[in-house]
Amino acid sequence: MTPYLEIAGIHYYSGSQKRKAAKPVRELEKLDRLLLELQDRFHVTIPELEYGPGIPARYFEDQPEKLDESFFKEIRKAIADMTWKG
Repeated sequence: MTPYLEIAGIHYYSGSQKRKAAKPVRELEKLDRLLLELQDRFHVTIPELEYGPGIPARYFEDQPEKLDESFFKEIRKAIADMTWKG
């Protein structure tokens, strides 16, 4: 690495309108492996991860809620289970 470059973090946006938690959970597992590989292989510590999982949003009041609490519980667990702790 160069002494003139400091990496502040990684921004990862993977698409939109994901209705099942399985895909964001897999993405978080991949990101965990990537961040650890960067640290081990290149001796680079990434202090921040900004992750946009593409959670569906209600754009109009008459649209029903599409996600239940279990969706968010699975994602929170995946984040807590990450080895990388930026």
